[in-house]
Amino acid sequence: MERRMKNLIRLCAAALIISAFMACSNPIDIVGNVTNEVKASHNMFLLVSNASPAANTAVSPGSAIAIKFDRSIDPSTATSDTITFSPAIVWDSSSYDDPSKTLTIVPAALEGGKSYTVTVTTGVKGTDGSTVQSNYTWTFSTKAEPYGTFKIESPATTPPHDPAYTKTTGVTIVVTPNQFVDQMCIWEDGVGTEGAWQYKATSVAFNLSGTTEGPKKIWMEFLDKDGTFKTAAISRTITYDKTAPVASSITINGGAALTNSLSVNLTYVGSDSSGLYQMQFYNGTYTGWLAYADSYTYSIPAGDGTKTVRVWFGDKAGNISSSYASSTITLDQTPPSAPTVSGTPSQGTGMPTITATSGGGGGAGVFRYGVDSTSVWSAETGTTFAPTSLSYDDHYFYAEERDAAGNWSGPSAYWHYLHYPSFLSPVPGTIGVSRTPLLVFGTAKFPPRTTWNVYGTTVLEGKPVLLASDLTTYSWQVPRALPALTVYYWQYWILVNREVTYKSPIYSFRTGS
Repeated sequence: MERRMKNLIRLCAAALIISAFMACSNPIDIVGNVTNEVKASHNMFLLVSNASPAANTAVSPGSAIAIKFDRSIDPSTATSDTITFSPAIVWDSSSYDDPSKTLTIVPAALEGGKSYTVTVTTGVKGTDGSTVQSNYTWTFSTKAEPYGTFKIESPATTPPHDPAYTKTTGVTIVVTPNQFVDQMCIWEDGVGTEGAWQYKATSVAFNLSGTTEGPKKIWMEFLDKDGTFKTAAISRTITYDKTAPVASSITINGGAALTNSLSVNLTYVGSDSSGLYQMQFYNGTYTGWLAYADSYTYSIPAGDGTKTVRVWFGDKAGNISSSYASSTITLDQTPPSAPTVSGTPSQGTGMPTITATSGGGGGAGVFRYGVDSTSVWSAETGTTFAPTSLSYDDHYFYAEERDAAGNWSGPSAYWHYLHYPSFLSPVPGTIGVSRTPLLVFGTAKFPPRTTWNVYGTTVLEGKPVLLASDLTTYSWQVPRALPALTVYYWQYWILVNREVTYKSPIYSFRTGS
């Protein structure tokens, strides 16, 4: 019985392996299907809840297409690439209303008597990142009726203008009629009534009324060949503006008188009823017309001296300011002369005071200081500088002077040696010192070009006597035996290039017997 059970288990295992192999030869995306089911059950897909025109209905060629979603979408993802029409159409405009979650597409012109298939692809995204589970498609048709759209174009200008504005009364009406249009009429709002009928065309010259500036609304209707069907009037608006803007002022670097940089910041003031749209600057050469901005980084030409920058403005209709605004600034890229640097004599452990004297050449009396480096500077300060701490060593102090334009001179240097003897022998006040003592001054770093003089006197003598000169070590051996039981006073002097930079305190010791 046990053997039969084992064989049965083996048989079942073999069957499972064969089933798995067959599944692999004809795979099913089980994970993907489960994921989609889970997303659908948790309302994670973007849904089209309503579409207009409704599927399988016939509508006017002038109808707009409205697509309602179940959640907010990112309008930037709803384009002619992600929402397609077959046959293809040109979008005149599109808009999205978030409260109703509705995207509205206005075609340039739909042909009459034709079927259109609309497809919302997975490229349209909700603000939560969701997409439709699969492409959403429906089909509607248009009635065999005349329809068309149009736009108003004004003549090209320099500088470029906003297409919604014109500075001339002569404009062009660009028409897109469908195949059922035979005639059309055009008129301006408030100037008579319905215009004269004319055969359809794709481009019509039109003159606006020029008595007043402001918005001009143009109307258009279309008529079929039988003259029995006339479309509802549609309108477009363009703003007529013939008044030039005003350039009031321009400021360079906030009104600064000097600069040491070729790059300056421009701010300016102008005005126009339709709004400033373009700007142009000049300082020997024109920048060309630029889109208007509140400020502009401008490059003035090289060469010290006064620079004058001018500005003109263009408005949305292409009108140019009749006069310019200008401002000046002086470019100064010449640094002042290097200052003279001096310092107080070394006082052993005392910190020196460094003094800078202007070298002229336009220096403004503002200095900065560096210690042993010209890459790290102090904050800007006056003519003196006192370091708060220094190592016991020789040091170089550097100073530079700034002029009013911000140029820094080259550095000048002052050399200073800060001495600190770390060892002294005999210890001051010692009694019983050898009659041939070794005088040791210290173990600090020996700076270049430095020598030592040692002076001494007995308690009975008041005048220092030079015991040794021009030593190049930190010690001096008394060459002869001194009298016994005698108090001696001594000090050492530090000389740099034969100039005394430090005198030590006076030390004493008493010889032994």
